[in-house]
Amino acid sequence: MERSHQTDNMEFNRLLNYTDDVDLNLKPQVWEDYYNFDRPHGSLNGKVPYEVLKDKLTTGQTVSSVV
Repeated sequence: MERSHQTDNMEFNRLLNYTDDVDLNLKPQVWEDYYNFDRPHGSLNGKVPYEVLKDKLTTGQTVSSVV
């Protein structure tokens, strides 16, 4: 969890630049989409989370969720 907060602080929060509440409300979704579908993760050997999930689903591996 702390690592996630550190990433958010380093990559998302410092990029925040908004003009109104509507824009501010859209930023988290844009960030989440980028983080899960476009941003390579070192802990996933350079893959994005979506690629790992897709690989597991196509090979029939168990998908676990960290909550």
